[in-house]
Amino acid sequence: MIEKFFKKNILQSKIYIPGKSKVDKPINVIKLSSNENPYPACNEIYDFLKNYKNLNIYPDEHPSELLNEISKFIKLNKENILITNGSDEGLDLIFKGFIEKNDSVLIFTPTFSLYEILSKIYGAKVIKINLIEKESSFEYPKDISNAVKKMKPKLIIVCTPNNPTGNVIEEDFLNELLNLDSIIVLDEAYAEFASKTYTKLVKSYENIICLRTFSKAFGLAGIRLGYIVADPKVIDYLNRAKLPFNVNSLAQKIGAIAIRNYENYYKNIIREIIKTRQYVYERLKNIRGIKPFKSEANFILIKSLNGKGNIIYRELLKRGIIIRTCESFGLNVNYLRVTIGKRYDMELFIKTLEEIMNMICTKSS
Repeated sequence: MIEKFFKKNILQSKIYIPGKSKVDKPINVIKLSSNENPYPACNEIYDFLKNYKNLNIYPDEHPSELLNEISKFIKLNKENILITNGSDEGLDLIFKGFIEKNDSVLIFTPTFSLYEILSKIYGAKVIKINLIEKESSFEYPKDISNAVKKMKPKLIIVCTPNNPTGNVIEEDFLNELLNLDSIIVLDEAYAEFASKTYTKLVKSYENIICLRTFSKAFGLAGIRLGYIVADPKVIDYLNRAKLPFNVNSLAQKIGAIAIRNYENYYKNIIREIIKTRQYVYERLKNIRGIKPFKSEANFILIKSLNGKGNIIYRELLKRGIIIRTCESFGLNVNYLRVTIGKRYDMELFIKTLEEIMNMICTKSS
């Protein structure tokens, strides 16, 4: 059997399952399951694509134009940046560069399932610490430094804002982690939607690595473009683990164009998504039978208070609205995540959810 040739770590690993796609539903389905930006890319990108003719040439190994634009955008030197094929490749490079068999990786759950999947693929032991669920948000536990020291994790991975809970790590708690003898990986995929980002801490700490992406705020999930931000020495070592020509030339150029249009295009889109997020949160608070959690990302986590999460998900799907169940993040079936789409899509989602919850609550009473 072919299985005998595979590494045990691969055979025992789970496959990452993304949010349900529109492909298996009618074209008029509203997809609110994958945290995609609902707005189109800027016109300059589409103009560029009409005229691009250099597909026969290998991409630049060190794309200076894109590096220059990112450098200006995050206000750090080019030596602090490594371009990757989406932030997922960046995460994989970190595991490739740091993790040896039986090293430990600490993650705070619930969170993005890829952290645990990669840990197991690379033979690491996974340590989980639960976030604390409060009335309207999730928080990191306090005073765990001594316990973490004893665990001796090589990597501590923090998603901030966290997927799927939407909370940002507190600065005091992050400082505690940075003073431990571990590499702190901050996945800041949703940073542009948040009140704070910690990317600039790479200037002060060698042991912090930040992951950023063009998939969310820039609405470019289809081109697979991200970047690592870290101390120049860390960038140099991770660059040795990177495959050549990892980012295609189209993505390199599109990324540079996108950043140049941040101030006059994408910033307005981000503001609109944040405004819609707050509107949706306030509306969800008034729907009986559910509880929304505050978020600093482009999604909101919802909890079914009467144990009907599966019914809510299925009833929305029947009506052409796809949201995300959260079992893969480490939560039970009563937690659901909804992406913030355009205002009229969110109005339809809220109206439909109100109808479903009225039906559920009436049957239960």
